[in-house]
Amino acid sequence: MCNSHLLRELIAVTETGTALDRAWAQQAIDALLALKDAAEAAREAGHAAIDQQVRAEHEDWFRKAAATGIALNSGRNGKLQQKRHALATRMHAREDDYLRFASDPRVPWSRCVNSLRAGFPELGDEVPDSRESEVRAVTEDGVARAGKAHEAGGFRRQLAG
Repeated sequence: MCNSHLLRELIAVTETGTALDRAWAQQAIDALLALKDAAEAAREAGHAAIDQQVRAEHEDWFRKAAATGIALNSGRNGKLQQKRHALATRMHAREDDYLRFASDPRVPWSRCVNSLRAGFPELGDEVPDSRESEVRAVTEDGVARAGKAHEAGGFRRQLAG
């Protein structure tokens, strides 16, 4: 699963959702970025994995965010609530896929380029430069925007418990 795309969807919820929707989406963003930072630090330090306690804490935050998103949007009143419900349900159902990078250091945080390669089998391992830079721009923009919100403190503590 592509965490860049997930991040972009979560950012959209923080920009268009109710206060409670913004809270669960920001909590998921905070968890993803914390796991991303921990995975990068572990790789750079030559460790085979993220510290188990750190991983468990942030995976739990991600899980609770998805559950909250499902509950808040269960009525599916209107298109935005339907989209938010579908997003949270997908996060819950595919948690292992989204968070695989946290348990396996060989798995990249975002696999957009791999997805692109799958879309161009005739090119083998080569991705058209125009498409790869497009994916890179989306990824970098999403991480930068989410990182700013993450640094500002996020909403995760509001949903604790």
